[in-house]
Amino acid sequence: CELWKEKGVSFSRMALGIPFYGIRFAMNGKNRVEAAQMSYSNLDRALDLNRMIAADTLFLDTFVVKRVTLPDSTFRYDTLDVDRMYFYWDTPQLVGEKTVYALSKRMRGVMIWELSQDVVTDSLSLLHSIWDEMQEVLPEVQKREQ
Repeated sequence: CELWKEKGVSFSRMALGIPFYGIRFAMNGKNRVEAAQMSYSNLDRALDLNRMIAADTLFLDTFVVKRVTLPDSTFRYDTLDVDRMYFYWDTPQLVGEKTVYALSKRMRGVMIWELSQDVVTDSLSLLHSIWDEMQEVLPEVQKREQ
């Protein structure tokens, strides 16, 4: 968003995209050999996200599960362990932080791809996290504008 702002696009013309999916990829040596999108609900079924979120990064025999944090400017493929499967996704906490960011910059809002990929559990629901932050932050933003 900041890059677009530097290029002359005002925040009021932007919406912040929030993925309701994660990325799964495999490494072979220093090369990424496979990458795929995996819905957030499928990640929960496969990995038990409550446990993964608590662990932050979990190393298992053949794969690594890591939640995304902001800003993660240190991420590099060439520093990853070889011959492992990696999973990355936005947690409810991170989605809340993104929502607060969009509201604080007075963006048009957030854009979700793809709503049907969310989970139904309130504590893990990404949509629920967006709603909670909007209910808390939006009135404060509106007060400042008056």
